[in-house]
Amino acid sequence: MNEAVVNRAFLQFRSYLRGIKPQEEDACGCGYDHSQDWDVFGIKIDSPSLYELDLARRSHRWTEVNKIMASFFQAFAQEVTIAEGKILKAAGLPKLNTVRDSLEDDKAEQIQEQRTWTSRFAEMFVSKQIDPEIERQLDLIFEIWIRNLIGSGILPDGLDDLPVYHFHTLNSFAIGLQKALGDIQEELDDALLAPANYSNAYLAKLTNDGMTRITTKLFDHYRGLVTGILSEGIAAGDNPLQIAREIHQRVGEGQLWYWNRLARSESAIALDAAFVSEARENGVEHEQWSTASNPCPICAPLDGLIWRTGEGPRVVYDTHPHCLCTKYAYFGEPDKVQPAAAQSLPYL
Repeated sequence: MNEAVVNRAFLQFRSYLRGIKPQEEDACGCGYDHSQDWDVFGIKIDSPSLYELDLARRSHRWTEVNKIMASFFQAFAQEVTIAEGKILKAAGLPKLNTVRDSLEDDKAEQIQEQRTWTSRFAEMFVSKQIDPEIERQLDLIFEIWIRNLIGSGILPDGLDDLPVYHFHTLNSFAIGLQKALGDIQEELDDALLAPANYSNAYLAKLTNDGMTRITTKLFDHYRGLVTGILSEGIAAGDNPLQIAREIHQRVGEGQLWYWNRLARSESAIALDAAFVSEARENGVEHEQWSTASNPCPICAPLDGLIWRTGEGPRVVYDTHPHCLCTKYAYFGEPDKVQPAAAQSLPYL
């Protein structure tokens, strides 16, 4: 295999690993203890904490779900790489592989020496403002990025042409339906069960919520970040590689931890919605919470608790990102049914 191809693959692999690593104490060398940025649950907004990394390493009890989560993340990562490459090119910044290479062993001297500017970037550097044509190109890049992830918002008839989010969410939902049906069938023996239902309010709501999360993250957050990074870098006289590195870390592959969180969490949300849908279709009156092995402190107290179907906490929404808990149909005589759980705000 060509040496250049191998080198590019190696740099991409290292970049992906770096993108899902947490920021440890003073990881950037600035002298500030970034561990103080973690919230009470150890979940960090701008980069993942060690606590979140531990949650992200845990496997789901169902092999099919682990495969979907891995495929979901890989598809997200591919779109991030494509979009980042286009952003750097549109702004006249160094190529993605140059940025990746500069991060190997933190090649600070390369940052200082990198002064190969495109004419487009040089013009912005002189004028101290972003070229309006670049702004238009960035808008188009983000529109295409969103379209590749969530499509037009209208679900096609078949699965083959579904965008990334819909394809993996529907597959997760389907796994949840089959698991719920199997669980209910075991308990009810020869009872005639309602068939799996893909057209219902549960699926529509989780799809709309997921599309909103992705659109908000890309347009309201990342798109503004790119403009801010460019504007500040041009005003400060930073060289192109410095600016490209910051875009890489804050918008591109350096943010893969977020897309990993989203892939795992959205899959779990779909599984939970599928259970509630199928349980109600078949008249199951109660649900029982089941934690994964070695549960986190948030979910451990929920294990074994019983609610009326649909009234219990929602996986991820009411627990935490990366939640791997599930629910099972409960047909016994519950000694104590818990009151309906308060519905918290969706995670972001």
